[in-house]
Amino acid sequence: MVHKISLGARGGGTKVDRDLDEVAHAVAKAKRVMVVTGAGISCNAGIPDFRSSDGLYNLALTDTIKGKDLFDISLFNTPETTSTFYTFTSNLRRAILDATPTPTHRFIRTLKDKSKLLRCYTQNIDGLETREGLVDGEDVVQLHGDIHSLVCTLCQQKAPWTPELMEQLRLGSAPSCLHCESKSLARTLSGKRGLASGVLRPNIVLYGEEHPQGPTLATLINRDLRRRIDCLLVIGTSLRIPGFKKLVKDAAQIVHGYGGKVVFVNLGAPSVSEWRGVLDWWVEGDSDAWVEDLRIRAPEVFRVQTTLDGVLKSTKPGVKSKIKNNGREPTPSESGASDKENEGGVGTPKKKIIRQQLIQLPTPPSSQDDASAVPASVTRKRALVEESCNTPSKRTKTSASIPKKKVEMPEKRALALVEELCNTPSKRTKNGGTNTPAKCAPTKTKVVERPKSTFFDKISKPNVTSMAATKKSVPAAGTKRENVALGAAVGVGVGVTSNVRTRAQVKAPLKKLRSSGVKVQA
Repeated sequence: MVHKISLGARGGGTKVDRDLDEVAHAVAKAKRVMVVTGAGISCNAGIPDFRSSDGLYNLALTDTIKGKDLFDISLFNTPETTSTFYTFTSNLRRAILDATPTPTHRFIRTLKDKSKLLRCYTQNIDGLETREGLVDGEDVVQLHGDIHSLVCTLCQQKAPWTPELMEQLRLGSAPSCLHCESKSLARTLSGKRGLASGVLRPNIVLYGEEHPQGPTLATLINRDLRRRIDCLLVIGTSLRIPGFKKLVKDAAQIVHGYGGKVVFVNLGAPSVSEWRGVLDWWVEGDSDAWVEDLRIRAPEVFRVQTTLDGVLKSTKPGVKSKIKNNGREPTPSESGASDKENEGGVGTPKKKIIRQQLIQLPTPPSSQDDASAVPASVTRKRALVEESCNTPSKRTKTSASIPKKKVEMPEKRALALVEELCNTPSKRTKNGGTNTPAKCAPTKTKVVERPKSTFFDKISKPNVTSMAATKKSVPAAGTKRENVALGAAVGVGVGVTSNVRTRAQVKAPLKKLRSSGVKVQA
């Protein structure tokens, strides 16, 4: 059963007021709202609706066309009805241009500003929602088209309204499509047969006409119905169009599945038998009157926090940080200042530590007259730091990130800093016949000289006891060159020591090597 709430009976703390409070609470606590609107929300804007006694159907009533047939595709069956359609739509657009958005349109915009609006599906063709800042195709979907553009009946090319076209339509004649005419003229000039040209008509969808963007709309609606919708507002529509009714029923099922409510706001009553279990409340009254009542009962719905941004822009940086942190003083990381107590501490990257300590080195003299201000050894160590650590320390007069503070440093301390941070020695020693860099803090290494021995001395003395006991081979103990040569002879990888059992097994591969021209050092 649809619960009826009459706006005319409110006041005095009656049951109607309690019901309206309940409706306001449901809208206020909703996080994702879908809005479905009809012609009723534009009546207060100066645009008559389509079914009331003083609506467009009644004003455009003629002897040959009934009111509802003014938006039927059958109008294009005869030239007379087509001319009447052009005249009617031209006058309708003129009335729409003079209209202004209503509080209901501004309420929908408020839902968007509070990030509550999922989407607004409207049957209207006036485009008043876009005047309030809603984006067509993203925030609002005009299911029946847009009267503010023209479309060709043949090539579907869109064209804007011009004063000349508007006057031509008002007189009942259809303007030709310039796009079709240009294509036909180009074929004629090239010696080909010309093409047919279409005519322009308002870009609206009529009753009985297939929607040109039907697949796109179906995809968008199905995607929205998979979202978590917890409130559905049906405002200013009589719910008589089959496709529109299906959209409301499907969305209401999703809302009830998440424990939400469906609110129907309209002057006319819905069909009780058809909408039982679909609509929760029927607010009988004008849509703008209900929006104003909602503003009183749930002011938080209309409260948008835009003043705080203005306050933050007009305050000083320190005050701005204090406002953002709820009155407490901002930390150094929040305020952008460096944390001097933790500078170079635990968690600080090594590259940052190097840069910080590099800053403490004396600045090179700017001229030759001040060459004596900094020792040459310190300057040389600075260049060594830059080369080894890849940490440039160039300072210009316009540099604001590196302080221009000169700090005196002894030569020993600079040398120790270089050796400790960069691990770059200034002395090199010869190890093994090649120049190998020594460590900054050299340690005493015990050198053990190996006794000189020939290759056959090492491989001709196997461990007989071990071989007799385990029947396993004993690895050779030759040098790396000997092992490589032997490994190549017996077919193992380079650098792998082979296992030798007897002198005969060793001599056979060596003979093979010598026969192939490989020199083996004895």
